[in-house]
Amino acid sequence: ILLLNRSRMVGVGRQEALGEALTYQWRDFCALHLTPSSLGQSKPEAMRTLAHLNASIQDVTFFAGSQSSTADAEMYHKLKPVFAGLTHVEKATFVSLSRWFSHMQYLQGEQSTVISRNVLY
Repeated sequence: ILLLNRSRMVGVGRQEALGEALTYQWRDFCALHLTPSSLGQSKPEAMRTLAHLNASIQDVTFFAGSQSSTADAEMYHKLKPVFAGLTHVEKATFVSLSRWFSHMQYLQGEQSTVISRNVLY
């Protein structure tokens, strides 16, 4: 709210201020909920966190707007080991998050490891 109020005073566009506020929000989320200790403590807790992220990214391309932000990059790097440990079925459960993760892999220039389908799957 503070960022949106400031944007009216200094003439910054509302969308830019909203994107900046969302970036700060998601970076805080990363710092609090995507730590190795919080994700590694229990599988059910990690799955709840992934379900929350999946619901949050369901209707948008990136977490903080229509373009990739520092929050997306930070979240991608923190989720990379988590996604590496998920089964194909678990990855398919989080369709929106898997889509976002696959897109981030592409933007990072890495080979996609989210869901690989073959004749048996």
